[in-house]
Amino acid sequence: MTLALLSFKHYLDSMKIRFLIALFVVCNAVLMNSCQKVVKSSTEVDIIGFWEGEITIDGRAEVDPQYVNLLIKKDGTVTNEGQWFNELRINLGTWELKNNIFQYRVSNIVGGENPNPLIGTATFDPSGKLVEGKWQNLSGSNSGTFEMVKRK
Repeated sequence: MTLALLSFKHYLDSMKIRFLIALFVVCNAVLMNSCQKVVKSSTEVDIIGFWEGEITIDGRAEVDPQYVNLLIKKDGTVTNEGQWFNELRINLGTWELKNNIFQYRVSNIVGGENPNPLIGTATFDPSGKLVEGKWQNLSGSNSGTFEMVKRK
């Protein structure tokens, strides 16, 4: 009987050791997994920064395309610079991004009729593009399309 009791005690001790080792492995795995840092994909870009591209003007194919750029700032402001029939235009305003839809509203400060409000909407592609852009001059009948890429 003593031999069977010793054998059973040895069995329990080895089970305790196996249990402790398994518990140690599981706890380490949980800790390591919970401490992982979420890192943005290196191909994703932030909307904040300098963007450049081209606009088209509806019904004016003879002057298309015109250049345009945006400086999108963290504070919610945007500077829009563009060429309009060989005239430099600079506009200031605000922007917002909701569900990858970028919208901006600006007014002329240099060139053109002031304040000449403009609005624009585009889809923000996190790979570094503003696509399917549409813009409109609110004080006139001009409108068109644009696409831009972010510069590094």
